Amino acid sequence: MTGRCCHAIELNAAYVDVAVLRWQDFTGQAAVLEGDERTFAEIAAARAGGVA
Repeated sequence: MTGRCCHAIELNAAYVDVAVLRWQDFTGQAAVLEGDERTFAEIAAARAGGVA
């Protein structure tokens, strides 16, 4: 909104999913894992089903 660029990192793994979900809600975009192009939703579903 202000035209600023931010690069951030979450050090506590317990809050990574929260940060990703908040970013998706704010931007309206889907977070995509660099390297294999899976979306956050796909990764979360695989984790919930016990598949990595």
